[in-house]
Amino acid sequence: MGPTADRGVHALVLSPDGSRVIVGGNFNKLNGNPPHGLGAVYTNATGTSAPWATGVDYISDARGSWVTDLVTDNDTVYASANGQGTFDGRLALDPADGTRRWIDNCQGATQAISLLDGILYSGSHAHDCSSQPDGFPSIVPQHPHQRLLAEPAKPTDDTPAILHWFPNTNGGPTTYNQGPRALDNNGNYLWVGGDFTTVNRKAQQGLTRFGSLTVEKDINPPQPIAKPQASKPDNSTGTLKVDWTQTWDRDNRKLKYEVIRDGSTVIHTIEAESNFWDPRPMTFADTGLTSGSSHTYSIRAADPFANRIRSSESAPAIAG
Repeated sequence: MGPTADRGVHALVLSPDGSRVIVGGNFNKLNGNPPHGLGAVYTNATGTSAPWATGVDYISDARGSWVTDLVTDNDTVYASANGQGTFDGRLALDPADGTRRWIDNCQGATQAISLLDGILYSGSHAHDCSSQPDGFPSIVPQHPHQRLLAEPAKPTDDTPAILHWFPNTNGGPTTYNQGPRALDNNGNYLWVGGDFTTVNRKAQQGLTRFGSLTVEKDINPPQPIAKPQASKPDNSTGTLKVDWTQTWDRDNRKLKYEVIRDGSTVIHTIEAESNFWDPRPMTFADTGLTSGSSHTYSIRAADPFANRIRSSESAPAIAG
């Protein structure tokens, strides 16, 4: 007789040493043993239970978590979870006994995970990752869901930072769709499948892929940048102030900004880090101008791979 679960099993993965099968799902008991949602059985003829310490939340049938996916590397098992009012992030576990190594408490059900080059990628409808280092807060309705995330598989703390990798999909054609539902990779490309009909706001239904820099160039510019405002500071002579708001890039935190006067002359360059949830104001004082002269300004933003985006021109301003 093989192993049994009292409720649904959604994911299986072989332990790194091949001695156990790690089991994830919505069960309360595996071979009659808790914890909820996670467990392990030996790969022997009877499938007897192996020691296992960590489950996912279960308060009631209306408020509980269940494991949606499992992956492993040479010494760790990683699990993703969906939940109703409870845990629905990711966690890492010791495959020998199920003790927890780290937990990610981002809110927004995780449907799938994949491990590539030491990075754990996830597909979810994350809407609040403020619990994580470098994570984003809830910013509904401006940016309600970030459906693809990346984090280090081996963080130095007991919870991983959210890495600056923010491609995105929509959820799909109905409110019940989740966006990404399956992730896999071949060592070079991360494949994503699911309910979505757009990727990075362009039409792409149900299947897409992202290549590592070993096989694909970064050719995507930063997000559009709004035109700056130019003004004459009070009690100034020969000076105009240029104000603008940062833009952001899906896979580069640091951008270079160039202030361009009158359509062609770069008069100032500065580097700054930015995130989609916290665009910050920037300013530059253009001095030494002829009193009474009129000027326009634009801002050009570039990522480290020389992909650039440029704003439209400001309204003309007259130096004092």
